Amino acid sequence: MPASEKVHMLRCAASFVVAAYEKVRLTPQALRALPLDLFAKPFTD
Repeated sequence: MPASEKVHMLRCAASFVVAAYEKVRLTPQALRALPLDLFAKPFTD
C-alpha cells in the first residue's frame, strides 16, 4: 500500500484511540451515577 494510505490509516487509528481514551476517562463519572451493586453481583435469572 502507498505511504499516503498508511499515513491516513495511522491518522484514523490515532483519532480512534483518542476518542476511546476520552470515553474511558469520562466513564467513571457515569458509573458513579449507577448503583454499584448492579456490577458487583453476576446476573441471575
